[in-house]
Amino acid sequence: MMEKSRCGPCMFTTFEVPNVAKFVDGFHNHGCVHGDPINTEVKSGIQASTAVAFRTESSGNGNTPWCDNGTTISLSPVECIEYFCGVGGVKPVPAGHAELRFGSLAFEDDNSTAISTLHDDTRTKDLLLDLERASGMLQQLQGCCDSFSFLWLHESYAELVRIDLETIRRFDDIPLERISPKLTKKTPQSCALVAQFFSLAFLSYSQAHCGKIRPFFLDTPLSRVILAGNQQWTTDFNGPCIVGSMIELSCLGAMLKQQVFAFQYFDQYDRNITLERSKLDVLASPEDILDIWGPGEFLAPTDDKENLYAISIGGGLITPISMVPLMLHWSAAGSLGPQPTMTFGRTRKAVIGAKVSSNGNCQAKPQEQLQLAFSMLNELGTFPNYWEVSERQLGFGLQTGQGAIALLQFNQTWVKRRGVTKKSRLLAQKTVYLADLEGYFGIQVSVCTGIARRVRLRDLLSDILPAYVDALIAKPPGWKSLLEDFNILQALKEGDLSVWLDSLEYSLQSTFESLVVAILFLLQDTGVDRTGENFIIGCIQPKIPFQCFNIPCRRENYWTRMAADSEDIATFAYVTTQCLETDVVKCQGSQSYWANSTAILWTAVSCCDEERHLRASDALRSPTVWKLKHSEAYLIGKPEAPLLVRVDRRDDHDEPRLLVSVSTIRSDFLLRLHRRTGSRPKRLKERGAFNQKAENVMVLASTNGQLR
Repeated sequence: MMEKSRCGPCMFTTFEVPNVAKFVDGFHNHGCVHGDPINTEVKSGIQASTAVAFRTESSGNGNTPWCDNGTTISLSPVECIEYFCGVGGVKPVPAGHAELRFGSLAFEDDNSTAISTLHDDTRTKDLLLDLERASGMLQQLQGCCDSFSFLWLHESYAELVRIDLETIRRFDDIPLERISPKLTKKTPQSCALVAQFFSLAFLSYSQAHCGKIRPFFLDTPLSRVILAGNQQWTTDFNGPCIVGSMIELSCLGAMLKQQVFAFQYFDQYDRNITLERSKLDVLASPEDILDIWGPGEFLAPTDDKENLYAISIGGGLITPISMVPLMLHWSAAGSLGPQPTMTFGRTRKAVIGAKVSSNGNCQAKPQEQLQLAFSMLNELGTFPNYWEVSERQLGFGLQTGQGAIALLQFNQTWVKRRGVTKKSRLLAQKTVYLADLEGYFGIQVSVCTGIARRVRLRDLLSDILPAYVDALIAKPPGWKSLLEDFNILQALKEGDLSVWLDSLEYSLQSTFESLVVAILFLLQDTGVDRTGENFIIGCIQPKIPFQCFNIPCRRENYWTRMAADSEDIATFAYVTTQCLETDVVKCQGSQSYWANSTAILWTAVSCCDEERHLRASDALRSPTVWKLKHSEAYLIGKPEAPLLVRVDRRDDHDEPRLLVSVSTIRSDFLLRLHRRTGSRPKRLKERGAFNQKAENVMVLASTNGQLR
């Protein structure tokens, strides 16, 4: 707490910075949207430099630091990018002293706003050299090619601007007006400001411009950053600056499901200026959209790959809704007709926005209109048939590969989208994989006892498919045959699913796959909601409207927070009429009732750290089997918002319990403590893959913080 009061949100710890190579000009990832893949020699060189700079067997997925000699932390690849970029280039010294390199940082608004200034304009080249290493690191992670992008705010829209990395090296020749038309005069101050901007813009690019800025050396995420170049920051500062802040996008915001980080230039900074805006459209080229928010596909005429009918991305389609002016729109329910006519260029910038815009010159009298419409108002909080899935999602409407439509697929990785979850990936896929059906991504909640348990997606399908199909007016083609001739429900519950699928003709396989996609979209909003405060459970039962239960993630239900969608695990939650029991919780018979609560989860967990050690060790040496031990503490759940759990296992032969507790120490203090001591608890993760080694556990909330 003393360090917090003295240093603010900055955490000063000793760490090692690996020797990272600078970016390679002309580099392209294989299958990228920009052009030809890189030659083998250059790519091999990049991979070799990665192996030298990092102990890959210890770095996990690129996000996890590892400790050496107790308290010296060697930065992970992602943390390297955060370090080289800093906050506008300003970062702590590796030695652990309470000292910043190249400039200073000030904080406001409960540390959610940072003001970054440089000591003098001579630091510009230092920032650019570090930026070359940051971009080289992202190339090694296959997260970028030879360019990056940033979101620039205009009056009524945000523009996705692409900059070649080579610009960093020929900085003296950069046309400043490409950053902003207002930046016309090249001075030491303007150059320092742009260098800071490039550093922060690349950091934002490395996380796909999604979410707040939070480098590893800050304990509080930043929703706003003010870049002041080499000027001195004071309470009455009114000089030129660049401000980065969180904004909402229109239809692309619905695709990303979170806010994005965008920049704006001010000739004179005014503390009273408001940065709040309504949802903004985006001006961008299709190639830049796929580069930053892919993977995805271009749907184009078979004889013209430069013009597109649509972009398939984020579980939906971007299609043209107007040609003069050119306007595109993303929709999860978007569809492409059998003979589309409107096309748009893959490199031409277009506005991607909402179908409905606001008319600021309306002359009507809204209060009088409301009075006339009172008789048509319904209860707030009810929803139309949210469970209905479009033809495209069912797979019956979009017939690519037929007629005159070509599907151009690009192999972008998800490196930049650290917030992308397993559920998002499942919903964005254009096909269904057997491994996904075997994955434990369902949570089944007993309406009788409230007990929950993880189940495979195939088990979820066997429970929900009958009620779902029965509610459809038009039954999917071949459903009767799947049900009666091929015993689909029995096949889903047990047996080798691949053998059963091989016994089906192609049309029935297609119907089955379409039904799987329909069920996943039906339950896409279940699990922990976007606020993290409620657990949504779908109620898909025969003869009643498809609705959901909304359970607050508090008190005995606090454990539900660990089921939040993450990179490793997806949650599709639904109620079942099965009566689930444990040794403690039993059916109450006629006295049972739904209490809108689920106090216990049966699942299986493994230790992330142990998995990495097993991968690094020689498999022939028979490594010891990992087991949960009584009183051990672990972290579980989303990496950015983990929960602290303690093991209750007084007898090694008993099935362990995990008690989820709410720490009484603030998260920023915990993060600071773990960084300084190197004693961060090991992480647990729920079993996802069916063949993953994991230990069965019972999870419940510890309301008193004690082992019971």
